[in-house]
Parts: sequence; structure tokens; C-alpha cells
Amino acid sequence: METKATGKKHNNTSGRTVQEGSGSAGYKNTGTSYNSFSEKSGRSARSNTVNRNGTREKRERIEEERIRREIQQKRAKSRAKKRKRAIRLAIICTVFTIVVILGTAFMVLHLISDKEALREAGIAAFQEGNYEEAEKDFIASLGEKQWFTDKMDDDTRLYLAGCYMHTGEYIKARDQYNTLYSNGTKIMDENKLKGYISFANALDTAGNGHMDDTTINTLNTEIENGNTSVSIILGGYYQSQKDYDKMISYYDTYVKDFGINTYIAYQMSSYYIMNNDYEAASDYISRGLSAEDDLYMDKLLFNEAVLLEKNIDYQGAFDKISALCEKYPDNETFRREYDYLYSRLNIDTEPVNGDEESSD
Repeated sequence: METKATGKKHNNTSGRTVQEGSGSAGYKNTGTSYNSFSEKSGRSARSNTVNRNGTREKRERIEEERIRREIQQKRAKSRAKKRKRAIRLAIICTVFTIVVILGTAFMVLHLISDKEALREAGIAAFQEGNYEEAEKDFIASLGEKQWFTDKMDDDTRLYLAGCYMHTGEYIKARDQYNTLYSNGTKIMDENKLKGYISFANALDTAGNGHMDDTTINTLNTEIENGNTSVSIILGGYYQSQKDYDKMISYYDTYVKDFGINTYIAYQMSSYYIMNNDYEAASDYISRGLSAEDDLYMDKLLFNEAVLLEKNIDYQGAFDKISALCEKYPDNETFRREYDYLYSRLNIDTEPVNGDEESSD
């Protein structure tokens, strides 16, 4: 038996018939359907919210990852740049260190050498009268390369020229003087240096002992025109020819304009000693000892000792020659004079067989 539901039928707004009332049969309860829909809608909304939140979080994570990667890339680039700068700096420092080391080595090589030691050895040999040994040392010194030694080299070259003058190699001496003149040396007056050049030429000419009339006339014309420096050439030539009057005349001409030098003082004092004119010889020795040059100073000092000997001042002569022998121990001429004077001062006045003769 069917149980019928009671109630009224209504039309809802959508045209669907809705039966009011209660009962186990009929149209389902609309409250239940609404709640179910609401729940579904809620779940859908929550799901959408979760989805939106998840998408936002994903985007945020992606953005964070992107920023993190950018930061890492920037840091990596910065580190790479720093490494490059460090490498460049290391290369620059290495190159600079190498340059400094090489530059220092180069400077040491050019600032430190045996130049001065060789020069000092040459001067010592020169002062001892060992001119050949001095020549070797001076040449070796000039061959050493060293900075800031121009003045010292000029002085060494002057000593070397002096060696050649003493050994009679006048052309070599002249070449050294010419080099000094060309270099514009400041260690000697230009006019004095020119005089040395003429002097070396004169000695070379005198040493050859040959001069034709044309050359003599040319030199005399030079003297007449005011170039009296060549008079020393003619003086040396006539000395070699033993024409002493002309020698004295030309030497006097030179001394008048250029002053005395040790060479002329030595030659003139030797001439006057030879002719027993000791007063004139003494005058030239005194003037020569006051000369500015010292090329022939040792020979002039020897003449001073000889002059004292001639005047029977053996002790004075012995003192002079002793000093010369101490300074020039290899000079045989000085040594012979020393032995002679020593014998004069230490004469044995006792007879060899004095006791036997007295007993007889």
C-alpha cells in the first residue's frame, strides 16, 4: 500500500513544480542540494586559492632562483675580473721586477769596474818611472766601461800621454793630446793643451833630426805671423843639430810667450851644466821647478842633484838623489848617481895596509 505525500504544489521561479510538505517520497530536499553545492563551490574556491597561491609561490621561487643565479653570475664575473686583475698585476710586477733586476745589474756593471784600481796602479808605476807598466795600466783603465768617469778618463789620458813623452813616442803622445782637445776636456786650458800638441810635434821632429829648408821657412813665417808656439819645434830641431845658439833663441821665444815648462828648463839647465855655467843652470832649474807641468820634473830634479854635486855639495846632492831613487827605484841613471855620491861621502881614508907600512 502506497503512502501518499501530503502538501501543496507550488511553481518555483524557474517553472519547476515544488511540493511542499513532508514525506518519504517525492522531490528531494533542496537544503541538502544547496549545502552540497556550497561545499563543492567552497572546495573549488579553496582549490583555486591554493592554485593561485601555489602559482604565486612558484613564481616567487622562480624569481628568487633567477635573482640567486644573477647574483652568482655577478659574483662569478667579479671573481673572474679580480683573478684577471690579479694575473695582470702579477705579470706587471714580474716584468717590473725583471726590469729592475736587469736595470740594477746594468747600472752595477756601468758604475762599478776596475777602472779606478787600474788607474791608481798606473799612477804608482808612473811615479816610479816604470812607464811601460804604467802605459798598460792606463790603457786598461780607459778600456773599462763605467758611467760618470769622463773627467777621470781625461786625467788618465793625460798620464798616458806623459808615458809616451817619457818613452820618446811623441806621435802617440800627440794623439792623446788631440783626443783631449777634441773631447773639449775641462782639466786643462785649451791654449796650454795646444802647446802640448805643438810640443809633442816638436820633439818628434827633433828626434827625427831632419827638417828641410821649406819646412823651416814655413815655421819661421808662422812665428812672424804671431804663431810663436812653433818656435819650440825649431828649438828642438836645432838642439838635435847641436846648433845651441839657435836652440837658445827659439826656446827663449817660446818661453817669452808661453812661460817656462819642465822640458825647456831641463834642456837649458843641461846645456848650461855641460858648459859649466852653474848660475844659469840653477836659474833654469828654479824656474822649471815652479812650472805648471811635471812631464820632465824627475829629470829636472836629477839636474838639481848634479848641480849640487858640481858645486861640491855632496851631502845635499846625495839627499836629492836618495829621494829620487826612493820614488823611482827602477831608474838606472838615478841609481848610478846615488852610488857615486855614496862613495864620495864614505871614502875610507885609512890605507889598505896602513898597519904593515907603519911597522916597517
